[in-house]
Amino acid sequence: MLPVVPFRAQSYVICTNPRSGSWLLSEGLASTARAGNPREWFNVLEEESQKAQFGGELPPHSPYSSYIDHVLASATTSNGVCGIKLHYYQFAELWRKLTEIEEYRGKPIASLMAIVFGKPRYIWLTRRDKARQAISYYRACKTDEWWQIDGISRPPGAARARELPFDPVAIRDLEVMLDQNDQRWRNYFKNNGIEPLVVEYEDLASDYASNVERVLRWLEIPGVNGIAPPRLRRQADGQTDDWLARYGKFKRQQNRAKPRAKVANGNARGRGANSATKKAEEGALAAPLGSPLFERFRQPQGAVADKTAPDPHKPRRFLDALQRVSRLGRKSAGVDRRAAPSRQQFLEEYYAANRPVVMTGLTATWPALKLWTADYLKNAIGDTEIEIMAGREADPRYELNYPQHRQTVRFADYVDMVYSGGITNDRYLVANNDFFRRPACRTLLNDLTVFEEYLDPSALDGRCFLWFGPGGTVTPLHHDACNIMMAQVFGRKHFYIIPAEQWQYVYNTTSFFSDVDCENPDFDRWPNFRNATVIELTLEPGDVMFMPVGWWHHVKTIKPSAMITFTNFVFPNSFEW
Repeated sequence: MLPVVPFRAQSYVICTNPRSGSWLLSEGLASTARAGNPREWFNVLEEESQKAQFGGELPPHSPYSSYIDHVLASATTSNGVCGIKLHYYQFAELWRKLTEIEEYRGKPIASLMAIVFGKPRYIWLTRRDKARQAISYYRACKTDEWWQIDGISRPPGAARARELPFDPVAIRDLEVMLDQNDQRWRNYFKNNGIEPLVVEYEDLASDYASNVERVLRWLEIPGVNGIAPPRLRRQADGQTDDWLARYGKFKRQQNRAKPRAKVANGNARGRGANSATKKAEEGALAAPLGSPLFERFRQPQGAVADKTAPDPHKPRRFLDALQRVSRLGRKSAGVDRRAAPSRQQFLEEYYAANRPVVMTGLTATWPALKLWTADYLKNAIGDTEIEIMAGREADPRYELNYPQHRQTVRFADYVDMVYSGGITNDRYLVANNDFFRRPACRTLLNDLTVFEEYLDPSALDGRCFLWFGPGGTVTPLHHDACNIMMAQVFGRKHFYIIPAEQWQYVYNTTSFFSDVDCENPDFDRWPNFRNATVIELTLEPGDVMFMPVGWWHHVKTIKPSAMITFTNFVFPNSFEW
């Protein structure tokens, strides 16, 4: 059954990101006993804890609705006010889990929030000083100390805070992630006509009681007699100030060393932004970077290390042992190239075995292989406005900073750029541009057929993507969060592929990406990369490659190229990362 939402006098959502003072604001509101019980109900560790408390397996026909019911009851105070808190990545994950409920499939996130939480009001809690926020986030992740309360013992790692190495690259990556997830909140509010109450951490910290009272007035919650002093203590210290100065110097050096990213057409960024606001779900559907990994793999609050805890280095040593053994067999020799196997053969030998394969003959009946010339593409949908990624060459982290590189152009103009712009990595139409979500662009799907032996035609929507760009485009070393089928239509792509179980050699520094340049690896910076098994291959027109989940790959286009990728397998293809 679907979650039953009881009558509520008021509900609200605190929209935020880590280290924005959300514990401080939530405690202030909860302490009134009249403003709900806002907490991270959709933090993966909190979910596990709550499920253990209310016991039993969730109903198999509706695996998430019982937990929603539990949250609604627990987050509501006796006067009917319900409060929850969401970091952006929890918000994106909540949307995914809600749409797994049969009756909610296909509904936009704003509608689901209104249905489940009773048309909530939104409070946007943000922080002006992103550098301090990133430093605080880095220290909390490393020490597992997310708050300090008088009388509550500190986690074991807190004592080592002063010994932490200063890592400006890691802090920069966190600052980028925090900026991007703030922008995703802005997109969600703008695209759905929401005017949140904005609370900034700096104001909350300097005048706690007044800001909590301001929120209560905005929520129209009467009957509160004064705000109790906060129990949380400020965690910034001399190390914070020292790191902030060193980090500022690091960023200035970086800015002097590298030019700012530019977009080819001066007005295009504005047009792209306006176009983006028309996509009601862009903010909610954008995958967040990084945060879930910190949460998912840290211990629950209050956990105490002891001698029975697992050796943290054992997984790496175990994988090293597996690699030494695997090199003795055929698995290390390369990627199979063969005529299309049966569904059962594909499942047993590749999909379930987590092995890539290049298959021939699957696209033999595709009209696209003959029809897709520059003239044909322009005649088919040339006047359609599409989105591409532009200004990539001036930004060494263009994949992580992809929201900043969105640009809207006429498809015919982009086709001309691809064929007449020479070798460049400056512009590329990629999966994140959602080409086939535009109705006009879907006409090109008539030139393809789905490989029904392996893929589900009924699940094509939102799981089929176009990669189209000039020679020289590069997707740096990364792994994907699911299995992918890659069909080369025209042009050629050169792949550097590394087995999934060799992640300990590839320096997975941020999200799904590695900093290693496969084409010119710097072994002084990345010495362990010498141990990686790097398989090189080139996809020719008509080739179809199965890329298993977790396998690392660096891709470079040889000349103007179009590739179609699919994730709508007939086999399970959703995994936690």
